Amino acid sequence: RNKSGIWGWRSEKMEVVSGYEAKVYSASNVELVTKTRTEHLSDQDKSRSKGSKTPFHSFLGIAQQHGTHNGAPVLQAASPTNPTAITPEEYFDPHFDLETRNIGRPIEMSSKVQRFKATLWLCEQHPLSLAEQVTPIIDLMAISNAHFAKLRDFITLKLPPGFPVKIEIPLFHVLNARITFSNLCGCDQPLGSVRICAPQEPSGAHPPGTQPSGPRAWPFPCEVEAGVFEVPAGYTVLGAGRSEPLRDEDDDLLQFAIQQSLLDAGTETDQVTIWEALTNTRPGVEPPPYDEDLQLER
Repeated sequence: RNKSGIWGWRSEKMEVVSGYEAKVYSASNVELVTKTRTEHLSDQDKSRSKGSKTPFHSFLGIAQQHGTHNGAPVLQAASPTNPTAITPEEYFDPHFDLETRNIGRPIEMSSKVQRFKATLWLCEQHPLSLAEQVTPIIDLMAISNAHFAKLRDFITLKLPPGFPVKIEIPLFHVLNARITFSNLCGCDQPLGSVRICAPQEPSGAHPPGTQPSGPRAWPFPCEVEAGVFEVPAGYTVLGAGRSEPLRDEDDDLLQFAIQQSLLDAGTETDQVTIWEALTNTRPGVEPPPYDEDLQLER
């Protein structure tokens, strides 16, 4: 927790951010680690990647470490696809210890470490809450990703309570990035499609005939009517329930190459198949049969 004031009369630092009174915290010894594997690259690509590093990187506080993980010594004959000579029985045996051996080329990995100190402005009275709005999304992502699981543990166990209305992170030694959450839009009048459920207080919490004092607990639990998510009038569903599959970038490049080849040949008005375009054959020419088709004909 950051302190303010002169020595001997220091107090916990408080600042007003976007109309909310926030507590100022400092996060020290924060490390951002980026690991890059290069064993699949050629020697030319590796030298080009290393040559792109300039002295400016060291000035910006980026430390990079290179390491090669060759694994355990190999006692059997190896092959290009299995350099550590792992047998199928050993690989699929749950009780066999592979140590550092693995299928594939030896790992060549470089680690880039950035160490910095972040500053957080946390407000406990903010309408948004990490526990209510952000944590459920992180929980879903943490099911299949270990990094989101660590982020969830950090938010729930190590991060102080409150919503970060402002975050300041140093990008480089001389440049900081500051993120501020402001201009939060809300409605003063209640909506008919949203029903707010008042929190139930235990019986006997207040004497009979008295009203609770102070602001109510936030955020309020609410229920949204199902009609809000219905399709408005005037909208139509195209395709009669049929969804077109997403096209990959390779498919787009293939279509572009086919169009260019047709334009060069002057046959852009002819309708050809992908096989005819790739083999540069005229429409109507039967493609050569595959080995499976020849065996079936025999």
